[in-house]
Amino acid sequence: MNLVVTIPASDFATRLQAARSALAIGDLDLEEIARRHDLALRDVLALLPSSQACKASGRYFAQIWDELAGWGRVVFATSDAHGGFEMTTQLQPGRAGRSLFNLFALAPAADALSRDLCATVWLVDRSLCGRRSCAVIFLNQTGDALFKILVRRDVAQQPDASQLAKFAAMWAKWRK
Repeated sequence: MNLVVTIPASDFATRLQAARSALAIGDLDLEEIARRHDLALRDVLALLPSSQACKASGRYFAQIWDELAGWGRVVFATSDAHGGFEMTTQLQPGRAGRSLFNLFALAPAADALSRDLCATVWLVDRSLCGRRSCAVIFLNQTGDALFKILVRRDVAQQPDASQLAKFAAMWAKWRK
């Protein structure tokens, strides 16, 4: 059974405005802003200026994933209201098979995602707590994060220069 909940437009607009204010402060991650204001992550991402975010259709999931596989060791992150999980790993190219995209990336485990699971992919380049933060965020059909690939930081906690260059190239490619 599909349940549709209608939110009064004024309430939604109020929550969007509160999220916009939280974004301006820049000390919370995007998923926390979405949770605090009862919004989908997609709604918060859409509030970011075009200088900080761009998106691609989920139909490009495999192409984007395979490009990320050339970045070297990346930070793979996922979170929900109860906490987060990050690991540094080398992504491997995936392979389409039937209705799945097979991921051979998170050694020692391999897994697969439904090709239709990823609705959009967002590239985000913004300041978080006074530091530059760059991420590729994969969203599901409800507008929440499946997972994120973060540009790795160096020993000085700055974005890794090599990955930052690859992120910039990806940004230029998908920013249309």
